[in-house]
Amino acid sequence: MDQSAAHSTKNLPLHPVTRNSKEPLLRNLPAPELTLFCQQLFNAAGLSLVDAQVLAESVIGSSLVGHDSHGIMLVGRYVNELIKGDVDKECRLTFEKEFPSTACINANNSQGHIASQQVTRLAIDKALKHGVATVTVHNLGHLGRLGTYVEMAAMQDCVAIATINNHGGATWMAPFGGTERRLPPNPIAIGAPTGGEFPLVLDMSASNVAVGKCIVAQAKGESIPLDWILDPQGNPTTDPSQLVGPPSGSLIPLGGTIAGHKGYALAFMMDILGGALSPAGCSRSTEYMSQNGFFLTVLKIENFVELTDFHKEANQLIDWVKSSPTVSPDREILAPGEFEYRMRLERVAEGIPVPDPVCEGYRKMAEELEVENILDL
Repeated sequence: MDQSAAHSTKNLPLHPVTRNSKEPLLRNLPAPELTLFCQQLFNAAGLSLVDAQVLAESVIGSSLVGHDSHGIMLVGRYVNELIKGDVDKECRLTFEKEFPSTACINANNSQGHIASQQVTRLAIDKALKHGVATVTVHNLGHLGRLGTYVEMAAMQDCVAIATINNHGGATWMAPFGGTERRLPPNPIAIGAPTGGEFPLVLDMSASNVAVGKCIVAQAKGESIPLDWILDPQGNPTTDPSQLVGPPSGSLIPLGGTIAGHKGYALAFMMDILGGALSPAGCSRSTEYMSQNGFFLTVLKIENFVELTDFHKEANQLIDWVKSSPTVSPDREILAPGEFEYRMRLERVAEGIPVPDPVCEGYRKMAEELEVENILDL
């Protein structure tokens, strides 16, 4: 957690946020204290204090930029994986193939956030030395928000492209024209610097929505748009619980029932990059898999153009796109990554809204692990 965030939320009250009667109450929790609390949970579950801090900052960092499905909602999952031994408590990377600008790495079932940050730093170092670098990783625990890693590269004045698959399993998405799960909604992330207030970051799923968004909606008691998921019979539904089941439904590819061939094909090719370029393997099972196959390419900008020229072009593009008239006075055009930048400013100042059922889960974890309940949950 950066010091500016810690300072600005030091005395933030833990107050409830009023919702409609069908939704759970939300409590705004200050990010520094929430990060420390999660660090203590992860440490009590078996991680070293340093690794627990890395994981906590990564998880809460995802919620700070508005992606709770890859943030606060995953704390319990990660604690349980550590306690049950589903992921190793020590990060161990084995280089199965390595060349000056590439590497194929076995993460040996290491915790995904911790290993992926190490791998990303390696790819950045290789790119800064050789201009371009690509790494693939298998046997990697769930790595969280993919945009985190391309943003790391953008902060080092590099462009990065990343994707993952689910090690051949966890196929949540139906192919275009199908009704049963065959592919994960493999995401793609691209990051680029601007020299300004925030980097450009694309982080999108190949389905109309990520699995986590449906789980968040279910936890909040909310319905979902009709073009997000199919029920077990292959019909669109607004009930998020129909996705997980049992029996289980499936995600609709990006583009929906009319243009879903685009999201389907994107997921297919991302599966090739995440699975076939490493021993992770491509999708072949509907069984749940907690591991990721990770593909990351990093490019050093100055091996192509002057960095100042790149920044100039990026900002010119932002200004050009934003010069378009909007469909209505209350609409605004945002650059990729701008929503996350604004959300971070808001949540640093006001806290992260956490649903009461999630707070109760945190309280129980703290009690079971004998961790001090510093958030007074």
